Amino acid sequence: MAIKQLVSFNRALSHLRVEAGEDDDAIKDLIDAASDIVVDYLKLKEIPDTWALEEGDTASTVPGPVRSAVLLVLGALYADREGTTAPLTPAVESLLIRLRDPAMA
Repeated sequence: MAIKQLVSFNRALSHLRVEAGEDDDAIKDLIDAASDIVVDYLKLKEIPDTWALEEGDTASTVPGPVRSAVLLVLGALYADREGTTAPLTPAVESLLIRLRDPAMA
C-alpha cells in the first residue's frame, strides 16, 4: 500500500521549483513531514481516506486550504533543512484555522 499524501510529488517539485532527480528522496520525506504537521495542527488522528492521494494520482479531494498549507510547510522545511525556524507560519495557521477541530472547553 502506498503512503497517503496530501500533495503529489510532481506538485511538490513544481512548488519548490526543483527538477526531478534533485533531492527526490529528501523531498518525499518532507512531503510526509509537511502532511503530518498539517494533520497534527488540524487535530486529526490520520489523513482522511477521501483526502489521500495514492502514488500516481493527479486529481485530489484535498481541500484547497489544506493543500496550500502543506505546500507552504513543505517550502519552509525545504528552505530551512537545519530546522532553525518553525514551519507552522501565521499564513499556514490562517489557511487551516477554520478547518481545525475546536478545542474542548
